[in-house]
Amino acid sequence: MTTGSKEQVQAKPANTELKEPIRPNFAERDRLVEEIQSKVQEYDSELTTLNKRIKSTKANYKKLIKERNEVQEEYKKYLKTQLDLKGSRQKIQDQIKIVDTNIKKKNTEINTKLGKNKSRFGSAAGVSIRIKEIEDSISSGKLTLVEEKVLEKQLKSLNKVYNDFKSVVPIVKSIGSDEKKVTALKEEFSSLNPREVTAKVEQLQNKLKELQNQVEKTYSKEEAVILQRDKLHQVREDKYAEIQKTKRHYNKMFKNFKKQEGVYKTAMKEQLLNKEERKRLRNLAEAKESIVTKIQERLIQAKIPAFRDEVKAIEGCLVALDQDFKPETRHLFDNDMMNETVSKPVEKDDDIVLVEYDDDEAFLNTAPSKSKKIKKKQQQQNEGTHDKTFLTKIDGKITLEPLLISTLAEFEIVIPISQEELEKTISQLREKRKDYIERQKEVTEKNILTVEKELERVEQDFAKKEATIKGEMEKKKLQRQMEKAN
Repeated sequence: MTTGSKEQVQAKPANTELKEPIRPNFAERDRLVEEIQSKVQEYDSELTTLNKRIKSTKANYKKLIKERNEVQEEYKKYLKTQLDLKGSRQKIQDQIKIVDTNIKKKNTEINTKLGKNKSRFGSAAGVSIRIKEIEDSISSGKLTLVEEKVLEKQLKSLNKVYNDFKSVVPIVKSIGSDEKKVTALKEEFSSLNPREVTAKVEQLQNKLKELQNQVEKTYSKEEAVILQRDKLHQVREDKYAEIQKTKRHYNKMFKNFKKQEGVYKTAMKEQLLNKEERKRLRNLAEAKESIVTKIQERLIQAKIPAFRDEVKAIEGCLVALDQDFKPETRHLFDNDMMNETVSKPVEKDDDIVLVEYDDDEAFLNTAPSKSKKIKKKQQQQNEGTHDKTFLTKIDGKITLEPLLISTLAEFEIVIPISQEELEKTISQLREKRKDYIERQKEVTEKNILTVEKELERVEQDFAKKEATIKGEMEKKKLQRQMEKAN
């Protein structure tokens, strides 16, 4: 577009009518950008909702994990109790078997020693009664000699049986003791009833399965929401790229327009002015344009809110450190005011002495070197905000990313290594941000007023110079006309 316009201007004769180039429609650009930004705001709102859902799901997930761990510990406890009960019951059963075996051995020993006499007399007392009966019969003197000898023989045999009964008395007593021991062991065995413990173990097993299912479902739900959020992040980034593409397109159009405008103005001057007028006024216009352009550039810079980069850097730190912080969008001026420019072409003569204007006058803002460093860090921080974690906690200690540390150091703010220091750092960041925001509008307006006054003064100076040149030209023109008339 620019090249074609140049060729047209160069090819046309001097008396050909020129067409003024059309300035790009920045209102249309702003409308397009605003439409995209409204979409971005919708995505931001959706992202906020998704982040809240993720936060809620994570909290529920942690709660379920904690509950599952508690139930698991209780399950292990009851499982151990169940195993201990089984072991104890088995030990008691083994002891009962051992005692029963001993009782059987002792009964066998008694039966071996007593034989039929056990059932005949029952006990040593029964034998004693029979011995006494025989002794009474012998001592009565009523028996014959043969009968007496028979009874004496029986008496001798009974004494042996009596001694046998006496010898098994300790064995009988130990059998009684063993039987009591068996009874006690059986009672203890009955008291160790594992049914309640087994029922509790089964109940805890079912609860663990239920909690595990809930944990898995919650985790899957969280993963699905995170995936949805990541996709929305990408869509939002695409919209940001679309905004930049639109701005670059209009900037390119504006550059082409400026080139065409320059060609157009030059051609117009060549048609409207003679050589002397063209030279003098062009020189003055170029001088003015050079100075005014620099001042306008400074005016554009002045309209950028003071401490903008500092506030953004601080807000970046707060977003990384303070979960409760939500940065808000602030506008000090309208877009139309930001796009205002002043351009009035004026010519100058070689013999005009121009007043030099200082275009390096500092605005009431932070030092340029520091501001640039902050802006660079802030840009780096913005580029990594969506895929980086700037703060990690390990065993109660806080570790920050180097970029965040350097930003805090730039503002001379405490670099936290504990939760207490983190709260202090957040408080300092909020105070410093509040201070910048409170002074932002006043400082920005002062910057703008300073440059606007200087621009007005320059316009007045060049208006006087232009009037002087035109007056001189008019005099020369009248003089030439008079000379021609004569």
